[in-house]
Amino acid sequence: MQAVARRRTLLLAGRKPLLASVGDWLIGLRWFAVFGMLGTTVVARRVLPQLSLTPVLFVLLGIGSLNLLWILLVRRRRPMLAPQIAADVVTLGIALFYTGGVDNPFAVFLTFQVAMAAMLCGRTAGLGIALLAAAVAIALSFAPPLPWWSAVVPVAQLQRVGHLCALIGVAAFVGLSAFVWRQRLEGLRTESDRNQRFALLGRLMGGMAHELNTPLATIVVASDELVAAGREAGSAEIEELSRTISQEAKRASNIISLLRGQLRDVTRDEILDVSRVLEETVPRELAVCGFDGEVSLDVPTGLYAVTIPTGLRQILANVLKNAAEATLGVEAPRIRVEAEVLSRRVVIRVRDNGLGIRPDELHHIGEPFMTTKESTGGTGLGLYVSSLLAEQMQAVLQIAAEEEGTSVTLSLRAADAEGNVAASERITDA
Repeated sequence: MQAVARRRTLLLAGRKPLLASVGDWLIGLRWFAVFGMLGTTVVARRVLPQLSLTPVLFVLLGIGSLNLLWILLVRRRRPMLAPQIAADVVTLGIALFYTGGVDNPFAVFLTFQVAMAAMLCGRTAGLGIALLAAAVAIALSFAPPLPWWSAVVPVAQLQRVGHLCALIGVAAFVGLSAFVWRQRLEGLRTESDRNQRFALLGRLMGGMAHELNTPLATIVVASDELVAAGREAGSAEIEELSRTISQEAKRASNIISLLRGQLRDVTRDEILDVSRVLEETVPRELAVCGFDGEVSLDVPTGLYAVTIPTGLRQILANVLKNAAEATLGVEAPRIRVEAEVLSRRVVIRVRDNGLGIRPDELHHIGEPFMTTKESTGGTGLGLYVSSLLAEQMQAVLQIAAEEEGTSVTLSLRAADAEGNVAASERITDA
């Protein structure tokens, strides 16, 4: 895929769980700490020639191996934050034990681990880690001292530099952690406010849907009887008009159900041949929209995913309709549909070379009744409905404003023809 300059992306559905993202962040922070400890140890060996490197290197190798285990668990959506921090306290204590114990200026990093536990873990786990850090500190008081007598520079100067570096390191780690955590809290607060507005709107729409479904059901029953009456009277015109009324009434009823995040006659996910669905749906929906530009369909065969068939077709219909409408007035309209397997997900992309989305509109895309196509009768419900459906089938839906036009990406849980779901995409408790 080509990288596009000034690409701005908005995630509409499938937000990453907070705990999993914090687990990823802890893993990255730990790699940084490992390399920092390695560099510090090498420098310490140069100024303290009698310092033994072998135990420390084994400890760092153990931390790196353990971090690989955390990566595997986080990918399986089991971040296990409290065990991660507890293991960090123990491994840090072992490294400090062979480098002077409490005399090592970097022993202050034990307090950083306690602060991390207070931010990320519950009260019981946080208290337990604090007690563990205290026990490790007591054990460090029995560690063999650093070989200060072998220092190649004055000991007082060396200790002063060590304490300064330790304080700067702790301040940097605490400051960065607080900044990242504050950003996440602000994001959660914004999302919570948005969800509250949507919940209020959902209750309003639920009441409207209840009131509208009753007359629609009556229209459907009456139109079905008219179809039969037209057939008995031998009037093809009456029969066809009655059938049209029935179909449109059923469509309106389905739209109301979609607005409430519901799918009729569907109770569970299915293994679906996505390749076949795209080959059937894309040409048909674009023909319905009256799109007469260039259509490119790059879809390999044998793409299977876990999804809700009705929901997937509705999302595709909404996205293709938006793409077709966005290219109105473009001299050489183009719509490109691609599909591939990436990281055990079936990824579908729909790109157009239309007018695109302004930066001030992007963050409101996907909100109900927000539309950029008032002049063409847009209701602003297509992407909102699509985001509801994507959440329901545990898919990820993103929209990106690109240098030329817009790109919409739908990521589904991959499977194979026998119905085996990719291991990393099975739903497990975080």
